[in-house]
Amino acid sequence: MVNTIKFSEGRIITDDTIDLYETLSVTDVLISDYSSLIFEFMALNRPIFIYASDLKEYEKERGLYFKLSELPFSVSTNNDELCTSIQSF
Repeated sequence: MVNTIKFSEGRIITDDTIDLYETLSVTDVLISDYSSLIFEFMALNRPIFIYASDLKEYEKERGLYFKLSELPFSVSTNNDELCTSIQSF
């Protein structure tokens, strides 16, 4: 399988054969949802923004181990909130 890296408007899009830790090491900012990836990225001491547009449904259907609001990151539930969080960072 060939590793694919595609650059698009300031984003790096990779296939699943690229090493995640190598990708994180060159990432300046992480926007994630409920992924445990945020805890891996925390070690790099770089900005993290949580975008959870379906937070209420997710909590109802699957539940969370803790409230996202307890984390030291902004939690946005729509694009406007996310843009405001990034701009005010």
